[in-house]
Amino acid sequence: MDLPEGASPPEEMEEIGFKYVDSGRVKEGLKLILRAARRYEERKDYEDAARLFRYIGRYLARKASPPRKLGRTCLRRHPFT
Repeated sequence: MDLPEGASPPEEMEEIGFKYVDSGRVKEGLKLILRAARRYEERKDYEDAARLFRYIGRYLARKASPPRKLGRTCLRRHPFT
């Protein structure tokens, strides 16, 4: 990554992290977002830290879950009609 460890504020790291995720560099982007969330915690800005942790959790849960399939159950008719 092209950011020094202690030089960037969390807002900048967050912005660059989201750009990385959008451009396909997911691993680097999530690392930057995680680092920004930890910096927010150090500043005692817990709402922003929670927002970023929640984003990472939802992103990983969405990637880890199997794709949903449409079964034939929604196409079946009621047996008594």
